Amino acid sequence: MHQRALTVDNSLRVLRTIRLALLVAILLYIFAAEVLLRPAAQRLNHLFYEGIAMTALACAGAAFVVRNRTLPPVFETLRKTPEDAASCARWRVGVLVCDALALSVVL
Repeated sequence: MHQRALTVDNSLRVLRTIRLALLVAILLYIFAAEVLLRPAAQRLNHLFYEGIAMTALACAGAAFVVRNRTLPPVFETLRKTPEDAASCARWRVGVLVCDALALSVVL
C-alpha cells in the first residue's frame, strides 16, 4: 500500500478539508437547533446559561493554551526543515486539537 509523504503541503490540504467539514458541522448544528428543534417557549434557569457560557469559555481558553504551548516550537522546526515529518505530524495534531476545541464551543 502506497502512502503519501507527510509534507506541509499535504497537511495543509487535509487540514483545510477538515476545517471545511467542521464549518459545515457548525452550520448543521445551528440549523438543527433553530429550525428542527424549535426552542421551547418556557424560559430556562439563568444558571444553565451561565454554566454553558463558562464551559464554552473554558474550551476557548484551552484552545488558546494548546495553540500557544505546542505550536510555536513546531513552527520554528518547520521553518528550518520543512521536510521534517515528525514536526509536521505534531503541527497537524496541534491544529486538529485546537479545531476540535473550537468546535466544542459551538456545541
